Amino acid sequence: MFRASWCFLLFCALSQAQWFSGGSVGLATLTGDGSTSIEASRTRIALYQPKNGPAFQLFAGRHIRDYLSLQASYGYNRNPVTFTGLDIANSIENSFEQSRRLTQHSGGLDAMIYFRPLTSKVRPYVSGGAGLIYLNSTTNRLLNIKGNPVPPPDSFSNTKPYWRTAVGIDLYLKPKWRFRYTFWETVTTNPLSAQLQPRGKALFLNFLNQFGVVREF
Repeated sequence: MFRASWCFLLFCALSQAQWFSGGSVGLATLTGDGSTSIEASRTRIALYQPKNGPAFQLFAGRHIRDYLSLQASYGYNRNPVTFTGLDIANSIENSFEQSRRLTQHSGGLDAMIYFRPLTSKVRPYVSGGAGLIYLNSTTNRLLNIKGNPVPPPDSFSNTKPYWRTAVGIDLYLKPKWRFRYTFWETVTTNPLSAQLQPRGKALFLNFLNQFGVVREF
């Protein structure tokens, strides 16, 4: 009986829901990491430094109520990254500086809480959600090299679960169309830090500033 009641309430909510879809483009900013190990006869320093890159997202969802929506999305971004390593042992130096490209593909679900009803022309919101992110890094070229260092492999990839939060706003353009701005923060464990020697410890944070449009049905 209890389960049937919940199913009925869910059916009623979805029957009054409104579909939407859209896309956005913007800028992706990643966090870097570094590590140091100093011993009696050996010193090691490793770091990676990312740069801003392009990003886009496709999304679709449903407005369940005036103040609650559910959304599924696919996102992509590409960023240049520079890896640097220094290893000095018994006065012998091995060092490198390597230019790489990092691409990310992500997919997940988000719950969106709006602060104004569907009829409003200005609708700020916050959201939270989870999903999977696939990261792939490939070498562009060695910028500098000295001795016989061991840089990261030419290509490595990893799939990680993520958690993300966002703040944004939907602005009325014309019937069924809205402009959307979103600032995302995605958090996951760090596959780039795992390539540092010595290994880094920071989480991998991905910040996205995106602008797009929403079409309601």
